[in-house]
Amino acid sequence: MSHRLQLLESLQSTINIPFCIYNTHTEISYFIPDIPMPSLMKYAVSRFNNEGHDINTPLIIIEEPSIFIAISKLSDYSFLILGPCLPQEHSDEFINHFFFGKPYSKDKEAIKLNIKQSKLISIEELKNALCLAYFINTAKELDKSNILVDEIIASKEPLQNLQSLLEVNNLDTEDKNYSSPESINNDLYSYFAMDGIPVMEDLFKKFSEPNQYSFTKMSLDHDRQTKYVFMVVANKICQEAIRSGVGEDAVNVIAEIICQRVDSAPTYFDVRPYYVELIAAISEVVNNHATVEKGYSPMISNCVSYINSHVQKKLNLSILADICNVSGRWLSKCFRKEVGVAIPDYINNIKLQRSTQLLLYSNATIEEISDFFSFSNQSYYSKLFKEKYSCTPLEYRNNKNIDS
Repeated sequence: MSHRLQLLESLQSTINIPFCIYNTHTEISYFIPDIPMPSLMKYAVSRFNNEGHDINTPLIIIEEPSIFIAISKLSDYSFLILGPCLPQEHSDEFINHFFFGKPYSKDKEAIKLNIKQSKLISIEELKNALCLAYFINTAKELDKSNILVDEIIASKEPLQNLQSLLEVNNLDTEDKNYSSPESINNDLYSYFAMDGIPVMEDLFKKFSEPNQYSFTKMSLDHDRQTKYVFMVVANKICQEAIRSGVGEDAVNVIAEIICQRVDSAPTYFDVRPYYVELIAAISEVVNNHATVEKGYSPMISNCVSYINSHVQKKLNLSILADICNVSGRWLSKCFRKEVGVAIPDYINNIKLQRSTQLLLYSNATIEEISDFFSFSNQSYYSKLFKEKYSCTPLEYRNNKNIDS
């Protein structure tokens, strides 16, 4: 056993990705390097078993954003797990967003540390590493052709009309003061990504996955199809943004730049950051246009746009005053006069409104949602939520699920 572990350690230092031997019966695990990720390992084993794999059919799981995990069964209760590892670099911010609401989010720091110590790797390289590690453990050869790659497949349901996504959900009648300015940000960030975090996973996958059933199969090549779909969606988003009143040049320039970058992306690239960037950039343009249409002064338009674009962060009068380059007292007075509500109330209302989307369309816990929107604590978030919606966040989630 010690000899096999030494060989595995040697292999790990060569290919520079994490290894784990995990026994589901005793729950004893051996990690190389010694950075435990128990939740992720259990998740990998669960996926392996639930999808009907066995000793003869190892599995490579592709988790968003393109995080690879390879798993092979060694015996009735013993598993060999390689990863997590990445095919390309992602920013820390993007990786942080990836963990939001995931079943193994408790292992976030350990996973990030393992990823930082790992080298970038392709699917083919990972298959080779799995074969070597399997041979070291069993003295048997693994048929590489039997290793299945479990890519995420998009839903077969037809694509929804993007017009509904680009129209802002009006707030309750009693809260109409808060609906100014109506902005495309609310829906785009709710339906696609809130600062990079996918909320409606099923809808987003119709855009980001290469094997979309909702689109014509324009190419049999994985990457080319992904790029073609991106162009189609980018064009549709631009059309809807233009219909909302924004000038063609403003949105077309953004789409043109990002589409050219997608077109030149490398093999097996992660398209998600490009969608996030496209949606965020166009939403900002439409949001700015909406504030001008409302007749706000440039200062208040700037303030409202900043709040809508950074609602997940801790915002206060001092920060906004610095952004607007005026005193806090003057900004507070002008904001209340033009928008009709105090800045703290406006900020909290937007946070609460956006949080309903996460309650409905994500598996994130109430605590995670509270933290995401930078509320001081979960109790305060729940208190404000109940004041606005006459129920707790959990009741809201359960009642909506029952209604649907």
